[in-house]
Amino acid sequence: YYNSVSYLLNNDLYKINLKNGGEAERISTNDCTDVVFDGESLFFIAGNSIHQITQDGTEVEIYTKSADNLRYHDGYIYDSCAILF
Repeated sequence: YYNSVSYLLNNDLYKINLKNGGEAERISTNDCTDVVFDGESLFFIAGNSIHQITQDGTEVEIYTKSADNLRYHDGYIYDSCAILF
């Protein structure tokens, strides 16, 4: 998974299979930053909220507090100030 600026506007989120190669697939057109993976879902900041993309591709806004510098460690997602969930 990686985010990439496209058309000088968005940090779209893509996935690619590094073992088998192939084309990159865009999975979100949100302005995705600070992408973290907990082993099952992706979490990222888009605008002023945290979003989650599940393995089936469903994207949901899960946390509306402004956050930055997301990190995943020992089963918890942190921002620069505290444990979020």
